[in-house]
Amino acid sequence: MLSFRYLVSQTPHYESHEYSELLLSLDGELVGENAGIRVYGNGNGGPDETTGWQSLEINLGTLAIGSHTLTIGGYNNLKTATNESTRILIDDLLMRASGVLNIAPNAVATVDQNSGVVSFSANFTGSNSSDPDGVIAAWSWDFGDGSSSSEADPSHSYTAAGSYTATLTVTDDVGATDSASVVITVADLPDTSAPSIPQSLLANATGATTIDLSWQAASDNVAVTGYRIFRDGSEIATTTATSFQDSGLGASTSYSYAVSAYDAAGNESGRSSADSATTLDAAVLSSLNLTPSAAQVEVGGSQQFTATGEDQYGNPILVAPVWSVSGGGSISQSGLFSATSVGGPFTITAVNGALSATASVSVALPSNIIDTHFDGDASGFSYLDDAFRGTTQPGYADGSWSADQGFSGGALQVILGGIDSRDIVGMSGGWQRNFSLGVPTELVLSFRYQLSQSPHYESNEQSQMLLSIDGVLVGLSSDDFIAQIAGNGNGGPDETTGWQSVEINLGSLPTGEHSLIIGGHNNLKTSANESTRILIDDLQLRSAGVINLVPNAVARVIESTGVVPFTAVFDANGSNDPNGSIVDYSWDFGDGNSATGATPSHIYTSAGTYTVTLTVTDDGGATASDSLSIEVSETLDEEAPSVPQSLSATSVDSTSINLAWQSSTDNVAVTGYRIFRDGTEIATSESPSFQDNGLDSATAYSYQVSAFDAWGNESERSDATSATTGEAPLLTSMSVNPTGVTIGVGNSLQFTIDSQDQFGNPIEVTPVWSINAGGSISETGLFTAVSVGGPFTVRAEADGIVATATVSVNQSLPLFQEGFDSGANGFVYLDDAFRGTTQPDYADGRWQANGGFSGAGLEVILGGIDTIDTFGQSGGWQHNFNLAEPAEVSLSFRYNLSQSPHYEANEQSQMLVSLDGVLFGLDPNDYIAQLAGNGNGGQDETTGWQLFEVNFGTLPAGDHS
Repeated sequence: MLSFRYLVSQTPHYESHEYSELLLSLDGELVGENAGIRVYGNGNGGPDETTGWQSLEINLGTLAIGSHTLTIGGYNNLKTATNESTRILIDDLLMRASGVLNIAPNAVATVDQNSGVVSFSANFTGSNSSDPDGVIAAWSWDFGDGSSSSEADPSHSYTAAGSYTATLTVTDDVGATDSASVVITVADLPDTSAPSIPQSLLANATGATTIDLSWQAASDNVAVTGYRIFRDGSEIATTTATSFQDSGLGASTSYSYAVSAYDAAGNESGRSSADSATTLDAAVLSSLNLTPSAAQVEVGGSQQFTATGEDQYGNPILVAPVWSVSGGGSISQSGLFSATSVGGPFTITAVNGALSATASVSVALPSNIIDTHFDGDASGFSYLDDAFRGTTQPGYADGSWSADQGFSGGALQVILGGIDSRDIVGMSGGWQRNFSLGVPTELVLSFRYQLSQSPHYESNEQSQMLLSIDGVLVGLSSDDFIAQIAGNGNGGPDETTGWQSVEINLGSLPTGEHSLIIGGHNNLKTSANESTRILIDDLQLRSAGVINLVPNAVARVIESTGVVPFTAVFDANGSNDPNGSIVDYSWDFGDGNSATGATPSHIYTSAGTYTVTLTVTDDGGATASDSLSIEVSETLDEEAPSVPQSLSATSVDSTSINLAWQSSTDNVAVTGYRIFRDGTEIATSESPSFQDNGLDSATAYSYQVSAFDAWGNESERSDATSATTGEAPLLTSMSVNPTGVTIGVGNSLQFTIDSQDQFGNPIEVTPVWSINAGGSISETGLFTAVSVGGPFTVRAEADGIVATATVSVNQSLPLFQEGFDSGANGFVYLDDAFRGTTQPDYADGRWQANGGFSGAGLEVILGGIDTIDTFGQSGGWQHNFNLAEPAEVSLSFRYNLSQSPHYEANEQSQMLVSLDGVLFGLDPNDYIAQLAGNGNGGQDETTGWQLFEVNFGTLPAGDHS
């Protein structure tokens, strides 16, 4: 449907055979009332001849899918004088769909059997077809052999051999159609010959849970359709290929296989000769590595470390280690290290079961501690009144960030003085920023400044540019200021240093927190016209050279126990320095003696426990220490600890067994315990407990434990005890969440999986996701809706288990819904938004935090400003949106239209709404509300808060405004 208003007028000098027309064409074809609106001339002068404003609505009929062109305008057949002219005006044009758009049906064609011999009867099903917005009105089958049927579920017999495509066409209750096909194969005569027996079956174990099968292809008088796979005498699968992988098997288990071949007629060969294979041992993590092995990060930075593992066969294996770091920052359980303090190298440790791996990381101070040009804001600086020389006049000092007063761009600003004529002794203000050092660091500060003062200060009145570090003033040369200007009281232009650059070496600052303050001071003002301004730009605080990182001390001893006199040999060669070299090794042996060097030795002449401390010094003067313990006895210990008692073994899960026992005793001390599994030592433990990990599922293991002391004396092994690991968890059930939901076109929905093993415990799976229509679904289960319809089936499959849910897609959800409580929320303000106005200076729009019916709202202000007569002012808030499909759209909102009480009766204010440039109003008007002035003063004239709703009808797919 097309509707619009028009006015056709012509000057009164046209003759009777001269006429003007309003014409409308669609795709080049004229349409309308007798193809046009016509005005004839009468040549009699007088007023213009006109139709006046008229409304017209035309039904354009049903248009085809695709692009179309609408043209509207005018035509004159003849003019014979300069005073003959025609004018056509067009307004309030609306093109809309006249009814609900029909969505095409979905044809589904199936057949009970798609192959047979001559006279084969196929039973077809079309009743599973559906229509998302109506019903199927008709079915039409073309069986591909010249025959057809209008039944939903017909049967048909094929009397000749061949391949036939049977096509179903369904028509819905509005006339839309869809088609689907199936292929039927018909053979000449019944096939009773079985394929040959498959030969050369080979079974090969490829993992702990998989065995690969392969064989030579069988032959058949027609064709081999597929092969049946038998494991230990039972059919487990079919395949059309000459190979198959059997998965989900038990580790270290022998399986026997055979294969038979079959054809389309159901003839099956005998089974092949059997072949066997034994699955490999369960994959066990045997090595763990970290990447990178070493890294250096600046404070505030981060480094991703990655753990990789291999099983006993050298194949990659999934690992999920527990991460930790010895210092310098923190590390997440995904291996992301975040640096917070200088030093190192620190040790990154990843523990996965019984295995661990390490890497190192050093943390350096950023070369630029502060680096800012103040172009966006104060960059972390905070303003302080009375920042210098103990002043106490906050009312005569002020600081602000300026967006355009810098050497280039923004700057920090301090203003001192002015205000009034009072005498003020001492005024100051400054900008402060704190920073932290992880190690002692030599620092350099550079910046630009401009110090200016008004020309009325006297010679005893000075303005200064000042800088302090940790409360101590830092100046140039012997002064404690950066710059100074003394007054001369002679008027004229401001006295100023102009823009200057300065760089100062602040020396070495210790580890810890520090404070930088930069600004200015004036010693005396005696007049209101005496003021000082300091501008600061392009500030950088950086290290003067390379930051020296602390070295890493590692003390070792070849033997840590012995009897008097005991000679201990020490080794510090494991020590290192992350950014230099170690120049000194100093040993304190704990008995009053010391030595230097990397590998000293020392003789202990008295029994006792000694703490040995190594201190290393690097080429930058930084030091680090490490300690170890030495045990010296009077005589040799040859007595073994007692045998551990009450050993117990308890299965934790399918791969772990916990061991516990009573502590042994020793004449000196028990150092630890040796753990034996099935007679072989697998680990040691300092405590009377141990967890054995990485075991095979459903497997029995026997354990023993012995105790040992520091002298190497070892007890007999304990009595053996056994435990059997649990069965490996297998996925047995799975469900999709949510199970049924409806969302709008263009929206997304995350589907998730709940899964359990055979014990009812949660088990992690990674399913394969799919959906039959309505949009797309990612490999993580995120569905994105693109077309209306449904319900569609969401399918998740893992390890042969399938779970489903349904989702429907509609266009009825809000395109946008705003309370404006947190901002304009996608709306953009436009001057001159309506009725072709051209007065942007007399219109403004803004978001008001408390201007709504409740909370915030959008506001448009028109008029005011000055006394100039202004014809037409308008402003509006615009929001664009997109429809993926044609949809019926409604709009509702609250409004409050108000005007000052001084407008006259011929002056009106209106509340307007437009969609795609067409005004919508309350019939018969094109506005929502209108206030006319009365010029009587008093209170503002207002509609008060009103609720409005308009139905725009069905909008086409595409962008709208």
